[in-house]
Amino acid sequence: MRVHFSYFWSPEFLGSLGWARGEDMPYGQRWKRCAFILLVFIGGALALLAGPATAVLIIPRKIDWPVSGGIYWLNGSDDQLWPRFLDAAYYSEINCTLETGQFTDNRCPSHSFLPMYQHFISWWNGYNTGYGFELNDGWQRKMIYARPALLSDANTWAYSAHAPTAVLQDALRGYHLKALKYLAKRHPNKKPFPRRPDWAKPKRYEVKTKIPAARVYCQLQGIMDLYGQNLTVKFPNLKGLDEYWEDRLLMPEMEMHGVKVQDEVDVLGDVQRALIARGILRDEKSGLNESIFDDRRDKLIIATDIWGATKNSLGLVILFKDLFNPINVTADISPPSNVVACSIDARWAKGKTVIETTDDYPIYHEYYTGKVLNLIQTELDFPDHMGYVRARPPTAPEMEDIRLTPDWYDMLSPILPDKSPDYLPWMPIHGSKRTTLETLLISVYNQNLRRTELENLIATVFVDGLSRSGLIPNYNASRFLEAWSFGDFGVENDELARKLLHKGNPKEIFPEPSILKSGDSKRMEMKAIYHGYVMTAKDWFDHLCMVGLGLHAAIALVHTIFVAFIKHKTGEAWDSILELIALTQRSTPPERSLLSNASVGVQSLKTVKLIAWVEAPETGETAALEDKKVPGGELQMRFSDRSRRREEELKPVVDKIDTQSLWRLSETYQANTLKGPI
Repeated sequence: MRVHFSYFWSPEFLGSLGWARGEDMPYGQRWKRCAFILLVFIGGALALLAGPATAVLIIPRKIDWPVSGGIYWLNGSDDQLWPRFLDAAYYSEINCTLETGQFTDNRCPSHSFLPMYQHFISWWNGYNTGYGFELNDGWQRKMIYARPALLSDANTWAYSAHAPTAVLQDALRGYHLKALKYLAKRHPNKKPFPRRPDWAKPKRYEVKTKIPAARVYCQLQGIMDLYGQNLTVKFPNLKGLDEYWEDRLLMPEMEMHGVKVQDEVDVLGDVQRALIARGILRDEKSGLNESIFDDRRDKLIIATDIWGATKNSLGLVILFKDLFNPINVTADISPPSNVVACSIDARWAKGKTVIETTDDYPIYHEYYTGKVLNLIQTELDFPDHMGYVRARPPTAPEMEDIRLTPDWYDMLSPILPDKSPDYLPWMPIHGSKRTTLETLLISVYNQNLRRTELENLIATVFVDGLSRSGLIPNYNASRFLEAWSFGDFGVENDELARKLLHKGNPKEIFPEPSILKSGDSKRMEMKAIYHGYVMTAKDWFDHLCMVGLGLHAAIALVHTIFVAFIKHKTGEAWDSILELIALTQRSTPPERSLLSNASVGVQSLKTVKLIAWVEAPETGETAALEDKKVPGGELQMRFSDRSRRREEELKPVVDKIDTQSLWRLSETYQANTLKGPI
């Protein structure tokens, strides 16, 4: 059925709807008429939409396609994997001293000092907007994301991946990819048709986990007397700032200098104890004096516990030999200072660790050493606009507070040795009694250094140290993948390969490892999601197109069955102008009143609602309204403005009457008429 959309408001169609209106009509005939009109509407709409619907469905669209993944278990309880209280005792099972693994064991929080130093000294360019950079510590390649505060009272954030989660994630990703390659080679044309997903780029593997995030807010204290009887500084209260802005986010009040939600803490005792531990001061009786600084140690960073006063994870006091921000002319906003107090708010936040591969030959996991050579990315559930707005971070369980202690900070930022060991020839600075964080600060410091840059540096270092939590119980973690014996790192059987690779969500390939059943463990789910061209229904409009095409095909099929197997004949009409002209010219004209309103350029509903039909007279007398004789067997077109039913014997039937011989008959025949719509 071919219908132009304008046909539905044409005079012919509207006129036909008014045919026989007002006449008595049997209910059966009325239902047939309504059904026919409905069929015209549906058929016309389907004919109009069939082409566009087909075009919509055959267009391949790039979507994410789930191809299973796998289940694995991490060793340890929540307190071991994501500790909410971190002190030096957490690392009691390993030795993080200089001689053993302070900078070489990736389980120690200070392990990545060298790659961090190389990044800041080589690539730092004073970022003033959100950025991410790759950190390769020799055991993992991961992204660290920083979001500096671009608005007063917005917070500077940093976050990164959870290392234990990523290690087994990459190991299981390697097995999943091997299963894909195995099935593509052995059974390319069997379900799940592995050659097709093998073309996808990128191949994404994600795990929902908790990831380390930290925000830092530093407050310039102005010029203070460092050598007095006390050293009372004002720490920003991050929780207090959250409460202040909670009811002001929709219509914030402009605070040119930032909201002052601060807590005063005397940090002199903590500073003295830290400098005594370094050998800079002799004892607690020794007051602070100018000797705490020298030419290579002109900045000191000391940690202090401010949880009781502010509920912040940790506080840092930064002392400057010279002034920080010395060239700022608006001293009331950001005054030149020799003391800066920074509040750190560390969190375990809900998020995902993500590994995406786009190369045809990806890097496989190193199962013996546990090294992750593929880049680990991170997605945080907390909104990405952190740093750009005064956003209050969610509380537990979305984000859980972490309390840090000064002795944990001493492990994160240890003192550099006076002399480099033979196995650490790259140690950048010796004999200065500086910590690693102070060394990083000196490497990027200049007189134009902004407060947000300082916050960025601190947040990045803290996040990297936190990300290593949980590595201690998960050392040599590939042994927890019990579907494979250690040393057998391949996929060589159909059953295992099909468990790893199938459409849908991951399945449990193996039960909880026996070596973990006696203690605590955490079940993790890795989803494999391939991104590529797929021909499938994506939304409600696609399903609507499928329903329309299915209905279109069903109507055509039913009509074909009805004509071919029930009626056993086809209906034909005069579908060309030439045939129609010949038929009308050979037909007896109707009475004048019926077509009196029809002429060139004139159309009316009275005319177009007339019903026309064809009859085949068998006697010589016509059934036309005029009393006129026509040769028997001559097909006649008739018009009427009333509803009539014609008799079956007058329907034109192919080969029933030899019209050529009837032309030679001289007598006329009585014609019985049969009326009905074409």
